[in-house]
Amino acid sequence: MELRTRPVTGNPRIVVTPEAGSGWNWVGFSVHRMAPGASLAISPRPGREQAMVLLSGRVALDWHGRVTQIGQRSSVFESIGPFTLYLAPDDAAHLGAVTASEVVTADAPVELESPPSRLFTPDEVVREVRGEGVTERVVHHLLDGPGQAQRLLLVEVLTPAGHWSSFPPHKHDVQDPPREAALEEVYYYRLDPDSGWVVQRIYDYEGMDHTLAVRDGEAVKVPGGYHPVAAPPGVRAYYLNAMAGPRREWHFTVDAAFAHVPMFAVKRESIQDRQR
Repeated sequence: MELRTRPVTGNPRIVVTPEAGSGWNWVGFSVHRMAPGASLAISPRPGREQAMVLLSGRVALDWHGRVTQIGQRSSVFESIGPFTLYLAPDDAAHLGAVTASEVVTADAPVELESPPSRLFTPDEVVREVRGEGVTERVVHHLLDGPGQAQRLLLVEVLTPAGHWSSFPPHKHDVQDPPREAALEEVYYYRLDPDSGWVVQRIYDYEGMDHTLAVRDGEAVKVPGGYHPVAAPPGVRAYYLNAMAGPRREWHFTVDAAFAHVPMFAVKRESIQDRQR
C-alpha cells in the first residue's frame, strides 16, 4: 500500500478511497481548494456518513434551503477552531467560496441509524495542550465527542517548530478494547513555511518500517503501527486527523520503548474560554 498521497492539480487535490482487498477499509478523505466564486457539492455516498471541515477561508453554506456564511480563520495556524459540518447518509449541502478557501471531507460507513446532521461552530471546539517540553502541541477536538458521529473521529493538531507530535509513539490497530481499538487514520499536513517538511515514521516490530519526509499539502495513511511525527526547527506543522474503524473508540498502546515518556493531557479548555 502506498502510504503517502501527494496533491494533484485541480479538485479534489487529495483523494483517499477505501478499496476492498487493499488493506484500507474505513476512511475516505478528500481535499479541495476553492477560488472565490467556486462551488462544491457535499453529499455522502450511500451507506456512509461524511464530515466537512472548513480549514481556512469563508464560504456560503447552503444547507436545507438556508444560506449562511461561515469561516473565521485565514490560516490553519490561527488559534481559532474551524467550522465542521456532519452529514448523515441521506443529507447534502452546497458550498460557495466567498474568499479563497480550503475544505476537507472525511467519510466512513454507517450501520443502522446515524446521528443527526449538525453544524459545529468554532465556539464548540475544545482545545487541549498535550505533552511537555519538546513534545508539547495543541489539539483541537472537532468531531470526537459522544454521539457526534457513528464512526468518524476528527481532530486537528498544531505542533511548534522543533517539537515531536503523536508522541510517545502509539498504535491502534488491534480490536481489543479497552486496551486497544482498531482505527485507520489519515494525516493531512499544512506546514509553515510551506517549503519545509516534517518526518513521520510508521513502524511495528513485525517488519513494518516506513520513514517519510512529508511536505505541505500531502496526506499520509496509517493503516497500523506506531506513527510519531517530528517537526524540524524552523517549521511549524499542522495536521488534521480523520479516524474510523469497527467501533468509535480511541484506545491505544504506547511503544514499550517509550513507556517512561509523560503521557498526553495537560490542559483542556474551550477556545471561547481561552479568548475571553
